[in-house]
Amino acid sequence: MIGAVRYACGSALRNNAWRGGKMLCLRRQLGTSFGPVYAPVKLTFFSKDTCQLCTNAKEVLDRAMHNQHVKAEELDLEVIDIMDPKNSKWFDMYCYDVPVLHIERPDVKKPVKFMHYFDEGKIVDEINK
Repeated sequence: MIGAVRYACGSALRNNAWRGGKMLCLRRQLGTSFGPVYAPVKLTFFSKDTCQLCTNAKEVLDRAMHNQHVKAEELDLEVIDIMDPKNSKWFDMYCYDVPVLHIERPDVKKPVKFMHYFDEGKIVDEINK
């Protein structure tokens, strides 16, 4: 792989992720065929459709993910609708707490959690740790 890739995720892919899909956003070049490849920072966003705080948090999270100061090589986003019956485990855990964001890095055992009100700067700082 040669050349810089600033963002490989388009708005259509981002929109699909916000509807409960997954998104892998390549922020920068991962290296050459002989260079290092880094594990992505995994973001899991727990939400539900009828939640105004969730709508606001999506906007903050989207800005944070595309902030020029984010140093992560990859961001892997998964959006989980806690109202979907297949996500009953997450409904039981977060029914009164959405929006919730888990940030998981390969070198840390437990995810860092953000709840209710998101701050772009704090999310960027956490991704960069």
